[in-house]
Amino acid sequence: MGINEEGYLSEEMNDIEKEILHNHNKYFDIARRLNILGHSMKFKLNIHHKDAQEITAASLYVSLLESFNSIYILTSKGLIVDSNILLRSLLEKTLRLKYISMSYENALDYHKASEKERLKLLNSIHNANEGVFSDEVHSTINKEEIDNLKEMIDLEGIKELPSNEVLARMTGLEMIYQNAYRVLNSYVHTNATLINKFVKTNEEGMITDINWFSHFKNISSDVEQVMFSTLYLILTATETIIELFELEYDELIQSLTEELDQLFPLRT
Repeated sequence: MGINEEGYLSEEMNDIEKEILHNHNKYFDIARRLNILGHSMKFKLNIHHKDAQEITAASLYVSLLESFNSIYILTSKGLIVDSNILLRSLLEKTLRLKYISMSYENALDYHKASEKERLKLLNSIHNANEGVFSDEVHSTINKEEIDNLKEMIDLEGIKELPSNEVLARMTGLEMIYQNAYRVLNSYVHTNATLINKFVKTNEEGMITDINWFSHFKNISSDVEQVMFSTLYLILTATETIIELFELEYDELIQSLTEELDQLFPLRT
């Protein structure tokens, strides 16, 4: 069966993937080399015992690599919408990695902030209507535990993390945040702008067809935009890890950065 019958699971996708990889080889080639670098680095991180900053940064970086790989796979198959959803996640992880790398105190604050999220979750379970959560789950939450957690948060003055916009300013990533984050939100929250990407309209604005398959339309600029932003973020994250753990990859990173900079005119 073909694409119309099996969608992206069709064997015809093999040829389409080859075409996308060929047409945008300069982006995917840098991605493959960055991927090898990132995965080789994770085995060279000298993480000191009980060092919250190093442990958190290393864990976030591995998570970043997974998202990076996922975006590569999805984009190579023309799944642009889902690639953009993951791209927003990649941006948020990079913001947090940069924030954590700035100081040990930031790493501690990152973990402490999770207690406020835990309090929200416990309250949600405790106050949920019958049947929303299983009796087993509901029985593990009691008012005393919630009150003790709230008291600890209040006593220690635990605050939520700064917003993504503030993190972007703090970490020097404000430009990509302003250029990309708000656009990427439309993919995550599935607003009307996203819906419009899956229909064809005539000159009068009437819907004439379902535009269900990304490859049936020109996605060249979309592929390049996703890949450029992804490579920029993973380079930023990799540089952050190299600096934090004092690794010797400066020349290689500089070379990859220069190659990426040379691709920018291709997007104009």
